[in-house]
Amino acid sequence: MAWVAAENLGSVDRLIARPHPVATVQFKALGFADARLLLRYQVSEQNRWYFERWEVAQIVMGSLFFLFVLFATRENTFALSLILSMIAAVVVQCFLLTPDLISLGRLIDFVPPKRPPGTAPSSG
Repeated sequence: MAWVAAENLGSVDRLIARPHPVATVQFKALGFADARLLLRYQVSEQNRWYFERWEVAQIVMGSLFFLFVLFATRENTFALSLILSMIAAVVVQCFLLTPDLISLGRLIDFVPPKRPPGTAPSSG
């Protein structure tokens, strides 16, 4: 998921560097800096959705694996405890950490990047 998120964010810069001719007109109307900011927002929202769905998938797969190990194998309680602890870690992440990270990410989505002192804002 980290690779997917990084690639998604990198795709914004690749798109801005070589846009479709129709997109170029739209980017010029909006300004390239604002277009980049808007596209990064869209990619960030998409990444947030991916991370939430991946956590749910991990909980489901982990639970199925736990049931498989419990009923279809003769593993000891250590293996079962290890699987349960991994599921518990994902549940904590899903319900306690991720919502806070998502809200913090949304707070900074439209914060403009810092410019060095004495430089003028770009016009796009």
